[in-house]
Amino acid sequence: VIFVNTISALLLLYGLQYFCRRQSVPWLALAVSIPYLVIVVGMGYQRQSIAIGFELLALSVIFDSQLSTYYRTFKYVLFILFGALFHKTVLIMLPLCLLLDGQNKYVIYPVLILFLIGFYNAIFANDIDLMVYSYIEGKKNSDGALIRLLMTACLGGFYFIVRNKVDTPNLEHKVILMGTQLSLLLIALVPFYSTLVDRVSLYLIPLQLMIV
Repeated sequence: VIFVNTISALLLLYGLQYFCRRQSVPWLALAVSIPYLVIVVGMGYQRQSIAIGFELLALSVIFDSQLSTYYRTFKYVLFILFGALFHKTVLIMLPLCLLLDGQNKYVIYPVLILFLIGFYNAIFANDIDLMVYSYIEGKKNSDGALIRLLMTACLGGFYFIVRNKVDTPNLEHKVILMGTQLSLLLIALVPFYSTLVDRVSLYLIPLQLMIV
């Protein structure tokens, strides 16, 4: 157990420091991540914390404007798929790569979608019934889902107010606004699907590090 916990922590922290180093104030982003992402999520959601570590790596790549669109898309998808091997819910972050503008996107994206469908059917199809029962039909409730979403929604609302006063790259601007809108939508779903909302809300935590 100690070995498994150590490897899990290293994967999360590697992705976290890689992501924070690319923020305008790295130490502030790292400080904000400690109380909730590191202590609560890292110590309480072992498999999903690993998936978030890979999500942070994926976001670091997709926000790197010095790389080509093709390379960013490939590495982003690759990191998300690695994260999905530990917790399948991270696949909800895959469509984010569609925000990248590039040539031949009408060729690349259909091929990407077909590949993802094949990957899903090969790896995860047998688990879909269990996921539906656990996150939708099950009676289990997640009391912390609303708090997690409010943290992201409040910061997103603050960003919306000051967005014209900060120099945010276009892609990051889109991601923050979309993430804020998604958090507001999920808040409305908390009374009905709190466990599902709880799992999805964890992947919005990186927005908090970007906004600060």
